[in-house]
Amino acid sequence: MQFLYSILGFVLAIGILVTIHEFGHFWVARRAGVKVHRFSVGFGRPLKIWRRKNDDTEYVLAAIPLGGYVKMLDERVEEVAESEKDRAFNRQSLPKRTAIVAAGPLANFVFAIVAMWGLYIAGMQDYPTLIGSLKQGSIAAQAGFEAGERIVAVDGKKVYGWQDSQLYLIHKTFQKKPVQFTLEDDISGVRRTVEVDLSAVESNVVSHGVLSQGLGVVPTPLSSIISGVVAGKPAELAGLRSGDEIVQIDDAPIANWKELVEIVTASPGKNVNLVYRRDGQIVNSALKVGSIAHEGRLYGQIGVYPLRYEFSTGMVEGLGKALDYTWRFTVVSLWSLGKMFSQDVSSDNLSGPITIANLAGTTVQRGVADFISFLVVISISLGLINLLPIPILDGGHLLFFAIEAVKGSPVSERFMLWGQQIGIGLLLLLMSLAFYNDIIRLIS
Repeated sequence: MQFLYSILGFVLAIGILVTIHEFGHFWVARRAGVKVHRFSVGFGRPLKIWRRKNDDTEYVLAAIPLGGYVKMLDERVEEVAESEKDRAFNRQSLPKRTAIVAAGPLANFVFAIVAMWGLYIAGMQDYPTLIGSLKQGSIAAQAGFEAGERIVAVDGKKVYGWQDSQLYLIHKTFQKKPVQFTLEDDISGVRRTVEVDLSAVESNVVSHGVLSQGLGVVPTPLSSIISGVVAGKPAELAGLRSGDEIVQIDDAPIANWKELVEIVTASPGKNVNLVYRRDGQIVNSALKVGSIAHEGRLYGQIGVYPLRYEFSTGMVEGLGKALDYTWRFTVVSLWSLGKMFSQDVSSDNLSGPITIANLAGTTVQRGVADFISFLVVISISLGLINLLPIPILDGGHLLFFAIEAVKGSPVSERFMLWGQQIGIGLLLLLMSLAFYNDIIRLIS
């Protein structure tokens, strides 16, 4: 089932996002006066072909739902009648060609903004920011954080949940800038501001969480009520479902999520008796704990999610947060890519289609909101990758256009072919590394 969910999620994600990308090229090309022969959703054998009235574009629904393409009139790939030469892509002005090429990645960023805006308005799920404890000697402990306080704002920006501030903090960590936390005592409601110097946080821990791994803030343990189960994992096979409260494993009572995690992770491959409460009734179930390898060590897992709470924003605030999220995710991604080359951030963080498919399958199971959040991340990544100045990508074409603007004439076909060969080589290297990381994760 997990495999089927992964395939379904991957096909949906790639199909939706690549089609949005190609629609960006299509929409701007049509408005720039370029003739578009075909706009295809999917590849391979056409399943359905149609034309609209007074429209010479052929619209296609194809058999392989992994994206799509736009075929424009172009003298470099076909013979063009004299009467239509002014509608060929290669005959357009430099600004028009630039706009057409840039429209694809831009469409991915616009989708991300609109989707996040909708999520913020409709409601997002997150974990409370109440501090349970502080790691001894941690940056947060030295800065004066105290257990029982709630993080309510970062640099004056309201924080809705534990994950809500993570991207902002990662950005500030890379910038090595101090951050002001507004803390509120959970009982008295008294607020105070604490400044934290993030320059001491190592870049290689940010992917694991700035608050927890970087600053040493331990959240208040969540209840042991589960919000969902992963298909095919031990919890589902044992009959658990959303709303069940795990109260005991063998002879060990479970009071909260932290205790559940500690016992499960320490029991890879072990057969246990799981006791949970459902609708006021106590249920016993035999379960074999699954296992996952991380950094040479086996950890137990049963495939359950903790219960989260929901928050929403107004339209204006939601748009601001969506714009901020998209901008910071883009900047952090570029920064991370640069730090991979300087080896400040491990290249193990690079993921390929196998990892993406696994994440797609997981988010599909968790619901529409989680899947849309996943689409946002992949859409921004797709837009960003396409803007890299690598020939054969949109960014490579934009690079050629920039050279054309400087020298006053298009680059030669020989130069373009040479650049494309280099671009293919670079992409193959990048894809090979991503596939290697995927396979290592899969083996683990």
